[in-house]
Amino acid sequence: MKLSDQQVKEISEELLCGNLCYVHNQSGELECFPDPNSPYVDVELFQEVVDKVDNDFSNYIEIEKMPSHQSFQVMEDFAENCLIESSKVGC
Repeated sequence: MKLSDQQVKEISEELLCGNLCYVHNQSGELECFPDPNSPYVDVELFQEVVDKVDNDFSNYIEIEKMPSHQSFQVMEDFAENCLIESSKVGC
């Protein structure tokens, strides 16, 4: 299964907001919702989506947020690559 650029962007935004994200492994459908264990969330507002994923859990793949050390490494690699590329064009 291949995710579209739009799905990747949506997943990234949802994870940054602290939500849980699941992709159906056959349809590619994306389901996101706040962590039901959070004391700051009214789970009833999202219960339909939570139940949808729970009732078919074996067909969903959870997309997990990167650990902070890994996301910092990605940012560091990106910044380093930008510096290398800018030096090639004489900036």
